[in-house]
Amino acid sequence: MKGGFVAMVRRFLATPLLMKLVFADLFINITALVAVQRAPYEQSTEILAGAFVFTLVLNGLLVYWALLPLQMLEQTARQVSQGDLGARFEAPAISDRNIARIGATFNDLLDSLTADRARV
Repeated sequence: MKGGFVAMVRRFLATPLLMKLVFADLFINITALVAVQRAPYEQSTEILAGAFVFTLVLNGLLVYWALLPLQMLEQTARQVSQGDLGARFEAPAISDRNIARIGATFNDLLDSLTADRARV
């Protein structure tokens, strides 16, 4: 069971950022709706405000984590521009799969460049 859960979390973390945000927002909004329907009327405003703040915080964290690999890609590009043709981008498990693909393409480009230089 634990291995299946870990695989599910990794699959979720590798999904595109838009999907992460949509699913997270949907979960929060449905939870808030259920809570508001079951809570006394006087507490509904606090519940909705809490859901709003939680949504903002969660969206901020998801965007930060999803875009963090771009900093790593930038660092790899900087290393290459300084002459380190052996530098390669390694996508962390939390990478958005589109960003991971960009990193893999960048690595393929570097491999081709290195092979061309070796032939010359």
